[in-house]
Amino acid sequence: MAQKKPKFEDVFQFPLTKHEEFYRVALEGLRRAEAFKRLHDRRQRKKELTDVDTEYFGRMNGLIELASMVSVVFSALALEAFINHYASQRLSKSYFENYLDKLDLVSKWLVIPRLIHGSQLESGSRAMNSLRWLVSLRNSLVHYKSKVKKISELDWSKDWVNIEDAVKSCDTVPALMRELKKLDRKVQTDWLARDYSPWSP
Repeated sequence: MAQKKPKFEDVFQFPLTKHEEFYRVALEGLRRAEAFKRLHDRRQRKKELTDVDTEYFGRMNGLIELASMVSVVFSALALEAFINHYASQRLSKSYFENYLDKLDLVSKWLVIPRLIHGSQLESGSRAMNSLRWLVSLRNSLVHYKSKVKKISELDWSKDWVNIEDAVKSCDTVPALMRELKKLDRKVQTDWLARDYSPWSP
């Protein structure tokens, strides 16, 4: 009796990873933050501002922070998903899971390229320092600890996530990929160049 020919879907394999989707979410967060900032700034150009305007600015600032948080968290997720995928493909899934998976994100970006190529990304480079900054900010959000401050002590750049944080987070992803590309010319970076249409409220 002739053996039954296996179905295509039972034979064909392809890697499943989410780094592109995570980066797309990060970019979408940035675009939303930029759109809310434009609305905020447009309203601020009014000659006379009222209490209604003040309430509006507060609401827009809140929306800018929410969108910026999305960019920060998902930029970090994209970088972790990519380096995990890269290690699993270039080394082996079992080696990665047994020896590399528990490393922190900064260590992964230093150790994994060194294991694969015999050389590592420059530890003191701007891209690696941006990654350290991103990981610190991401951790402060996902392990958030409440605090009490006087109004006079509040600092917009430290006590809130702002649009500058969103920009730097999204920029950190291609910056690291460019550094990795110096070691591995075959590494795929086309997922960074996707043209996603901007969002506007």
